[in-house]
Amino acid sequence: MTAAAANGSASAPKVRLARDAGVLVIVIARIGDTLMMTPVLRALRAAIPDGELVCMAHPTRIDVLRNLPYLDELVTIEKKRAALMGRLARRRFDYAIVNATDAAVLEYALRVADRVVAHKQADPAINARLWRIAASGEGTHHGVDDRMLLLEPFDLPAAGTRLDYVVSADEARRAEEWLAARGATKPGQSSFLVGLQMAGFRTEPFRRWPTASFASLCERIASVRPEARFIVFGDKYDVAEAEALRKVLGERVVIAAGQLDLRASAAVLARTNLYIGVDTGPTHLAGALGLPMIGLYFCRCPGALLAPLEHPAFLEIVEHPRTLERCDDTASMAEVSVDRVWAAVENFFRWRGGERRSP
Repeated sequence: MTAAAANGSASAPKVRLARDAGVLVIVIARIGDTLMMTPVLRALRAAIPDGELVCMAHPTRIDVLRNLPYLDELVTIEKKRAALMGRLARRRFDYAIVNATDAAVLEYALRVADRVVAHKQADPAINARLWRIAASGEGTHHGVDDRMLLLEPFDLPAAGTRLDYVVSADEARRAEEWLAARGATKPGQSSFLVGLQMAGFRTEPFRRWPTASFASLCERIASVRPEARFIVFGDKYDVAEAEALRKVLGERVVIAAGQLDLRASAAVLARTNLYIGVDTGPTHLAGALGLPMIGLYFCRCPGALLAPLEHPAFLEIVEHPRTLERCDDTASMAEVSVDRVWAAVENFFRWRGGERRSP
């Protein structure tokens, strides 16, 4: 008998969670992948209104989950600490749902929960102890749908697939002050703020749309909206590109890259009128914030599998001209033309004017 069969297959009867069940969710992932777990958390809360829902996340990613109203507790976890956690504590959970591959994290979940659900692990001994092994839809399912497979063992009410992120009132106030201090907004004057994410992960340079392409696009936007200001997001490694854009567009460019922590950056992002970015964490954040947005996706990571679902505002997905099957080492985001992205911007302007409804 295989481990999957021993631990229950997709055809196993679904379990209805008790309203007062205690559920632990562990997610060890990048920013975007962590955000894609929010529909899972929301669905669980709907099923256990009288229970306890605790989420553990990596210390460098946990901030994206703060302020979510359906979590009872948010705790950091990483593999070094996980090896020592849960050995003496009396606290237990009815279920643990784990989106991680670190053996120490899985072992912790197995120590503190009666039943553990996770994707198939590399260690057969861990797989044998899991209550259910969730199917994997990576590469075939949308990222959110892939994570929703962790809930397949349960009979749950539908709770939607939109991502969630909550900006606090204090964060919003400080974002307004930050923008005003840099001349992006002025009292009594209308503003049009465009958020830009020019680069993705440093280890994956293929996600990067050329700086020259961004510059050309921004010049076109400024010709239509002279009051436009371009807020460039990213980390300290993206500052050079932001400065290169500023050399072309001057004071129209406001550099947020490398200056703000994740929460502060998201609060400034929430203030933008339009977001344009390549596939990376801030693009998932823009989707979670419900911003009008244009996402640029590389052929290896198509928008069909990563773009926001149930998006409440304007959304245009700009896919790479090559299909996933034709995506090889010669492919480049430079193949995405400025004209193609400008056409998406024009669609946004028409949508704002009432001529186009959001998808």
